[in-house]
Amino acid sequence: MADPVLHKARKIVADHLAEAGRAGDTEIVLRGGGDDFPEMLVALRALRDAFATISRFERTLGAYADDDFWGDGDCHSALAFHDQGAFARATLGGKDPLAPTTE
Repeated sequence: MADPVLHKARKIVADHLAEAGRAGDTEIVLRGGGDDFPEMLVALRALRDAFATISRFERTLGAYADDDFWGDGDCHSALAFHDQGAFARATLGGKDPLAPTTE
């Protein structure tokens, strides 16, 4: 599977290079090269950071959106009762309380 961050970075950088009149470099990037271009390095770093943050937010929102999180009527058995926003606070604080574990 292709790296969505790399694909997005290539699109952004190709657009930038085209607007800067660098047609040759634009073609290099669109053909899958130019990974050592400063523009690619900057775009990749920014997008990897952004994608990591978005993934963390999506996992947390997914937990809150899951019907099981809210329980079936008995508030004390619901995860939401015990969580009381802890997942959200941790996520906003840069932690990933729901990250997949690798064991």
